[in-house]
Amino acid sequence: MSEPDPTDRPAVRPWWRRRRTTGAVAGGAALVLGAAVVVVLSGPRGEAGVTLIPPRGKVDPVPAEPLITATPGDCGVSAATVRRLALGDDGGGPNHDGGCDWYSSGPGGRVRSLAVDVVVRGTIGDAMVDFPRERWFIASPLARLLSPNPPKTVTGLGDEATTYYSADLQVKGAFVVLRAHNVIATIQYSGRDDTDDPVGKVISQKTATAGALAAAAEVARSLKAPARPVLADQASTTSAPALRRVPKPCDAVPADVIALVAPGTKRGRWVSSLVDEVPDARFATCRWAPADASMDGERKRYLTVTIASVPDQRPGHGTQTATRQYVQTHLRARSAGAHFTALAGLGDQAFAVFTQTDFIVQAHSGLVAFRVRNVLVAVGYSGEHARMPPDQAIKGAHTVAVWVAKALSG
Repeated sequence: MSEPDPTDRPAVRPWWRRRRTTGAVAGGAALVLGAAVVVVLSGPRGEAGVTLIPPRGKVDPVPAEPLITATPGDCGVSAATVRRLALGDDGGGPNHDGGCDWYSSGPGGRVRSLAVDVVVRGTIGDAMVDFPRERWFIASPLARLLSPNPPKTVTGLGDEATTYYSADLQVKGAFVVLRAHNVIATIQYSGRDDTDDPVGKVISQKTATAGALAAAAEVARSLKAPARPVLADQASTTSAPALRRVPKPCDAVPADVIALVAPGTKRGRWVSSLVDEVPDARFATCRWAPADASMDGERKRYLTVTIASVPDQRPGHGTQTATRQYVQTHLRARSAGAHFTALAGLGDQAFAVFTQTDFIVQAHSGLVAFRVRNVLVAVGYSGEHARMPPDQAIKGAHTVAVWVAKALSG
């Protein structure tokens, strides 16, 4: 079987993979279609009796959240909290980088410092994808080496939050990184207390963490987000165990299903992915394309299936990361696609969308994406020069998606 050249990567990124900015560079990426639209069938059944499976819609469970367009004054921290944490504040406030810094020094080398950075992302989805990057240091192996205190999840603070404490003199104090809607905020509170040592004794974990969380709660409150932080060990977070057996996409779709939706095609591994930029993910993509290039254009079908699996680096990590990426993609597809529908009966979360594209010859695209625990699946389905009704496009992609879900559960 001949396979596509692994170096044959699309040169132009479609709209759902283009980065967007609002004030700051918007990170993240959404699902990507390798090929797009629908199916024309001579009858409702394939040779082996396999039929197209219509999707079942449901009320969209992903809420439409408000977008924040500007950072709060003084980064959302009140003057009273600044005075309490910075011991009177010798100076500080908003800086030229869009954040805020307060600093004070007292007798005997007593020093306090509070730094707050608030960044507005273009969309909620962008902020969801960027949140793990912003907390990279406090959750990284380097951070664990610098301190015996592991990073901790914070509940009740914004939409998601993490904290970390370091007694290292180069990276000292307590850090809190939180996401509220489309905003990511980083808070650092540090200081020293020592009358003899010119470097000083770093303030305790309890003092530093309490100060950082107090400031973080005010930042979250100013963004109209939850502001009652509670610490929880990362290991204590509950999540479904990761799927360990994940099939290869080329083996996940039965031959009779291919004969129904993409007759006359041959399969091969594809270097691109319909699920893009998922941290720590292992992905594989299979693409079915016409075996005969001279086939009548009206009969040509293209099917692309990507399966991305995020392993557990710690309990719950894979499912949490996959969920975050799914929701980011769900939000972006809902805002930019047509005939968007949240789906029932397919994995833990699923949606279907029909969208026009202008980067390849196919004019219409059908996409079904879903998540099962720590695994993300995307199915793109298309014809060539065919203008099929959106419901048929989505039905073809959904049929394949159902069979992939069966392979995951088997």
